[in-house]
Amino acid sequence: MCIRDRSYRMWAGQLSRATGYRVLLVEYRLAPQHRLPRGVDDCVSAYKWLLDRVPPARIMVAGDSAGGGLVCLALQRGRDLGLPPPAGAVAMSPWLDLSNSLPSHDSNLKRDMSISAPDAFEKMSKLALEENVE
Repeated sequence: MCIRDRSYRMWAGQLSRATGYRVLLVEYRLAPQHRLPRGVDDCVSAYKWLLDRVPPARIMVAGDSAGGGLVCLALQRGRDLGLPPPAGAVAMSPWLDLSNSLPSHDSNLKRDMSISAPDAFEKMSKLALEENVE
C-alpha cells in the first residue's frame, strides 16, 4: 500500500488479520520537501522489491487520497518499465487531477468534507509540483 501516515499501521494490522495476508506499508516522500515524482519512485521501488519476493498474481496495491493517486501513477510507471502488473489495485478516493481543471473539481468541492478551503487543492498542487516551494 502507498501509505505515508503511520496511523495506518493499526488499519493494516486489521486488514492482515481479516484477510490472512501480509500487508506492506510504503513510507513515501512527501511534498513540499520532495515534489513529484519522488513518491512515485518510492512506490515503484517498493513494488520491485516485492516482486523479488512474491509473484505478481499474489500482490494487490492500494492507497487512499494522495496515496490512491500514487497507486495509479506507480501502475503507469510499472507498465512503462515493463513490470508485471499486480493482481489488482484499489485507489480509494484518489486525487488524480493535479491540474484542478476537470469539471468534477468544482462540482465535488462542495461535497468533499475533507477540504474546507476553496483554494486548498490549488495550494496542495503547488506543493506537490513546483520545484522551488517557498
